[in-house]
Amino acid sequence: ATIQGFQNKGYSMEESESMLRKSVELAREARELYYTSCREASATKDIPHDKVS
Repeated sequence: ATIQGFQNKGYSMEESESMLRKSVELAREARELYYTSCREASATKDIPHDKVS
């Protein structure tokens, strides 16, 4: 996703920036949920916690 890509689809600069920010926010939230699930899963196995990024 890029600002230019959103604008090419007819969105304003403000809308494009807002959607890009929201995309980054959602990606960060998804990453954190994934990392949390990996940490929780590794807690039940013999995997050292420091090996899960």
